[in-house]
Amino acid sequence: MKEVSIVMPAYNEEKNIEDTIRKCSRVLESEKLNGEIVVVEDGSKDSTKEVLENLKKDIPYLRVIIHETNLGYGKAVSDGIKAARGVYIVTLDSDGQFDINELPLFLEKIKEGYNMVTGYRLRKKDTFTKVLANIALNNLVKYMFKINIKDINCSFRIYERKVFDKITMEAHHFILPTEILLKANALSYKISEVGVNHAYREGGKSSIKLLKNTLEILFFLFKLKKKIKQYKKGKISIL
Repeated sequence: MKEVSIVMPAYNEEKNIEDTIRKCSRVLESEKLNGEIVVVEDGSKDSTKEVLENLKKDIPYLRVIIHETNLGYGKAVSDGIKAARGVYIVTLDSDGQFDINELPLFLEKIKEGYNMVTGYRLRKKDTFTKVLANIALNNLVKYMFKINIKDINCSFRIYERKVFDKITMEAHHFILPTEILLKANALSYKISEVGVNHAYREGGKSSIKLLKNTLEILFFLFKLKKKIKQYKKGKISIL
């Protein structure tokens, strides 16, 4: 079994994906980690798939999972997590906005006995609309679920594999990191946080459609709250 699996989704990331993967590769080698990089190519319409196929020639521990059609951010990440072979699973976006060189910060925390370590963006570098939406999501989730986490939906994380033993990943959209966090918290897993840097996207554009997803996300959060209540009352055995 691998020690660390770095999992990332990729949709129309031809301008960023190679740089992100090569940085991941260098970190695995510099930290002397027996690891793998798992990329879920989520039906891109650009040359992302071709870039990945070329990279596999240089990086033997790069694994590529292909979605023939776009199934959504959440589905891509969850499929990558399910396919991962590592004792520890790291999730990361492929757009290069997070710095994988900060991985040792997460490893230090996880080795202190935490089951999950989530990043929090020291300063979110994005459009004003997305920064505002992130603040709104954080406040809404903290109010609804009474959880004290700085950055609810940050995708840069590390998990012990066992975190997913009782978690069913249901979200197909970008709210998946929030879903996993809330379910892990309900299951009483030990969660810690580390501050991480966040950079502006250098190429391509985000596939997140805030207005389109708003009602869907609100409905999902209310459904999730109800499910967690059922679990705590013993009516269901898995989240």
